[in-house]
Amino acid sequence: MHLRDFGATAAIKLQKDKEEVDHSNEFFEARENGTGPLDKKYERVPPEHFATGSDDLFMKSMIMNYAQEGKDKEGAPNGQFFMTEAQTKAAAAEVLGSHKALDGPAKAEYLKTYFPRTWAHFDVNKAGMIGVESMP
Repeated sequence: MHLRDFGATAAIKLQKDKEEVDHSNEFFEARENGTGPLDKKYERVPPEHFATGSDDLFMKSMIMNYAQEGKDKEGAPNGQFFMTEAQTKAAAAEVLGSHKALDGPAKAEYLKTYFPRTWAHFDVNKAGMIGVESMP
């Protein structure tokens, strides 16, 4: 095989690998909203019933600030939102601070006492994530 043949073979293999990539097990994080190249910038769009005009500010906050959004096979957002244990704990800490006025060691102790069993109750399949609709 000549060196020039290797280049063509490599280009064909790279093209084939590119075509076979399945992104359906990947996610966009909330912090990625508004990032990416100009032609493929990720813009998070909440489901219609939580979009502008909805009075469910809690769910909109969970979707826009904490949840991860699934990708379809091609890598585009699929509109399905999930929360990992870490994202859920961060959201719980915010709610404890704003609605229960807990801060510092008191908040840490509350989370240490109640969060693990609450998470286990909702993540019964031990998937490491739950649908955002479980957050309330």
